[in-house]
Amino acid sequence: MSPSIEETQEEPQLLTDDGRVPGSRVILAVGGVAVAISAVVIAAFVLFADVPNDPDVACVETPQVCGTLRDYATAWNNRDAGGMLTLMTDRGLQTVLRVASEEELIESFSDLPRTDLIEELRIASVTLDGDTAEVRIQYRRLNQSFDDAYQLVQSDGRWLIDGWDA
Repeated sequence: MSPSIEETQEEPQLLTDDGRVPGSRVILAVGGVAVAISAVVIAAFVLFADVPNDPDVACVETPQVCGTLRDYATAWNNRDAGGMLTLMTDRGLQTVLRVASEEELIESFSDLPRTDLIEELRIASVTLDGDTAEVRIQYRRLNQSFDDAYQLVQSDGRWLIDGWDA
């Protein structure tokens, strides 16, 4: 009598004679290469990425400084004279806005067209030196691009705009 099909088929072998999964070295080698390539790609990105131009990165260590400039742009766009005054020193009012009081600021706002907005604000860099900071910003106003440096001073734990280099 000839053997049946069931008797002639061998059970698949799940482990080699020494207890390993067949092909496990190939799987580990391929996996190891993928991990190594991923590590190289990540390292290259970290080393060669243009990180200083990312506004969020420029503000990571100085969120209060950047917040002052963002609040300034918001106050400008809302024609919020009171809000603007809380962000500036007296020197900043005179040098940046060329006014000496809230009344003068309100009057100067009334002369501005509603389309005169600070748009696409980007904080390019922040340089701290003790209680002073220089913040280089780029923005658009009235369809023109600007690249200015603002000087800020720390007063009572707050950063205030004290001047600028247009």
